[in-house]
Amino acid sequence: MVELSGEYTVTMDAKNRVAIPAQLRNALPEDQRNMIVLTRDFSSPCITGYRPAKWKNIENQFDHLKLGMNEKRALRRHIYPSTKPAAFDQQGRILIPPALIEYAQLDKDREVLVTGCGEYIEIWNPELYQQTLAQSKELLKDAVSQLFID
Repeated sequence: MVELSGEYTVTMDAKNRVAIPAQLRNALPEDQRNMIVLTRDFSSPCITGYRPAKWKNIENQFDHLKLGMNEKRALRRHIYPSTKPAAFDQQGRILIPPALIEYAQLDKDREVLVTGCGEYIEIWNPELYQQTLAQSKELLKDAVSQLFID
């Protein structure tokens, strides 16, 4: 599978639909190009979209986490109520549920940013994306320096 990558600016229409760029849709496995699973991102104010098989792996990992009952319930309350499958229409658009629009602070008839992040995509309010990138620069300095050691 080709990794999901790139940064694309698209518009969310008045019906809460976002066109996922063909480059990202075509990078999904052929048998999984009809939908993605949308959920709140675990650590950022954006929407994360997983191919169905990858989401199933994540669900299995939830079941095996070594957390106490209260932590598992809190995690499930954060993740599952907002998780929805989103089918692609003929134009490659997906419908974003209102709860996820609110969480990611997206506006109808405004630009949103769709990014490929390896095994998943993210859908962002462009201003929040830029703020998050700026905040993470210091955090990533050490990690990136380790990545490029010869």
